[in-house]
Amino acid sequence: MRIGVEIHFLAGLLVATGAAAAKQNFKINLSERACRMSELIENTELPERPEYPGLDESLGIDLGVLKSLQKDWTTKFDWDAEQDSLNK
Repeated sequence: MRIGVEIHFLAGLLVATGAAAAKQNFKINLSERACRMSELIENTELPERPEYPGLDESLGIDLGVLKSLQKDWTTKFDWDAEQDSLNK
C-alpha cells in the first residue's frame, strides 16, 4: 500500500512541475558527422602489438578487439541503417 501512495505522490509532483510535459521526441541525424567519424576511425593508427601485454581486460580494451571494431566500423557497419533503426 505504501508503494502505491509513493508512486501516486511522485506522479503528482511530475504533473505539478511540468516534468511530464517536458518529454520531447527527437531524431538522430548523423548525416553531417558519419563521414567524419568514419574518417577518424579509419585513420586511427593502432599499435602492431599491445603496449602492455598480459594486462587484465578491466584495465582497458584488448588490442585485437579494438582492431576488429575498427575494421568492422570502416568496412561493414551501415551508419545510415543504424540511424534509421534508432529513429523508429
